[in-house]
Amino acid sequence: MVDIVKSKTTKIEYSVSLRFMISQHSRDEQLMFNLIHYLNCGKPNKNNNCLNLTIRRFADIDKIFIPFFKKYPILGQKSLDFQDFCRAGKLINRKDHLTI
Repeated sequence: MVDIVKSKTTKIEYSVSLRFMISQHSRDEQLMFNLIHYLNCGKPNKNNNCLNLTIRRFADIDKIFIPFFKKYPILGQKSLDFQDFCRAGKLINRKDHLTI
């Protein structure tokens, strides 16, 4: 996801950040913890019968998450979403997200 939220602390009055989240049924809890351990990033969050893994820290997204999915490509329609996500990451790396 690309989060764009109103912000009173930035010049352009918006804050832009990336967020990756994957959800699985709580019965697959071990799978999610193995993924967190393998990637060495992300935070688990339980919600009813669902376990979410969220990665918000840009350094983790830029140095771990994006290279992982470039090495092991996403197939199907989601690959187009991933390309857009990578483009947003490049904009953030260049600090372009700090401008209108």
